[in-house]
Amino acid sequence: ASIAMFDANMKYIAASRRYMDDYRLSRRDIVGKSHYDVFPEISDRWKEIHRRCLEGAIEKAEADPFPRQDGSIDWVRWEIHPWYEQGGKIGGIFLFSEVITERILAENKIKQFNQQLRALTSHVESIREEERSNLAREIHDVLGQMLTAIKIDVNLLSTALAGKGYEAAHLEFEDLQKIVDKTIQIVRNIATELRPPVLSLGIVPAIEWQTREFEKRFHIPCDLQIDIPEIALEEKLSNTIFRTLQEALTNVLRHAKATRIKIQLTKAHAHLVLRIIDNGRGIENAEIENVKSLGLLGMKERALMIGGKLTIEGTHGSGTSVTLEVPFQN
Repeated sequence: ASIAMFDANMKYIAASRRYMDDYRLSRRDIVGKSHYDVFPEISDRWKEIHRRCLEGAIEKAEADPFPRQDGSIDWVRWEIHPWYEQGGKIGGIFLFSEVITERILAENKIKQFNQQLRALTSHVESIREEERSNLAREIHDVLGQMLTAIKIDVNLLSTALAGKGYEAAHLEFEDLQKIVDKTIQIVRNIATELRPPVLSLGIVPAIEWQTREFEKRFHIPCDLQIDIPEIALEEKLSNTIFRTLQEALTNVLRHAKATRIKIQLTKAHAHLVLRIIDNGRGIENAEIENVKSLGLLGMKERALMIGGKLTIEGTHGSGTSVTLEVPFQN
């Protein structure tokens, strides 16, 4: 252990070998010397801590920077206790410490890597949203126009054949026209799913539209509660809220076996809060923590990219709640 013992004047009485090694003092005789002479770089803050401990306080820190005289910085985990003479008078202090510089540097590297990874993920997500918009536009404008042209041609051929007495061919062309109509509707639905035009009108209309569409297509009643007026949001923030709602509703449909959903959008403590609550089977902790669940991981990562937080909670047999909190200032 790294331990040093001082008298009431902060002079060394003893120090462990680990302490001597950690603070690069192995070749020095420090017993009887002032701690402040051994470490002239010690700040007034540390002197104040020592003073309080010499008066009976116990103080500690899990990670504290200790600038050294050569310009380097040691990170230290420390704890200071007073020690008492016979009769109860404080005779000095014990310093228990651990140099954790390598651990802190490693943690900082991990944090830096995570920040870089998050920035890259954010950039990739922005590109994906742009690609969705471009693809939706191409599908709607180009493919939609081509299918409409085919529909017109089929209609003309069907009418021409009927006029010439080819009734059987006319009926087949009518069936073909129905297929083309259905294909046009599917193309429109795909384009809308990729990038709903209503999203450009604001997050509130977009949530209202998505909720109506979900109810209409899958016949699961949705109780929508929006307790905020229409607000203008940055595109990244708006996309995150909307995509989280989409993914949560998709999960309900695939896994929850729910018969009712409650969707809430509120503002609380400088945050926008989106909450999706279903009455289904209830997600298990193992499912929440499953690293292979790309949908859940994607929702969490989206939230982190904009400084938000995603919370998923499930109660067996009573449903699941998904809560997205994102920072927002009017």
